[in-house]
Amino acid sequence: MRGLRILIGLSMLGVGLAQSGCAPSGSGADAYAWRLRSMVGREIGPLEIKSIEAEGEELVFTLDGPEGWRRSSNNSSPRSSD
Repeated sequence: MRGLRILIGLSMLGVGLAQSGCAPSGSGADAYAWRLRSMVGREIGPLEIKSIEAEGEELVFTLDGPEGWRRSSNNSSPRSSD
């Protein structure tokens, strides 16, 4: 649940930036990544933003967190496909 809130927060940040018109003269993903570089190192809950880069027309946020942060909060084991 906590991870979902963080992802929603990052999504809302992206939407807000896209709609705000705050892009420099080059308005592609490269320009947004350049403008967001000050966020690198910022902590959002238990996660830290490690990098923000552009890949084509998409922004890629690289996050790092405490050990086991990627594990599902639901402790059920994966189902067998037998």
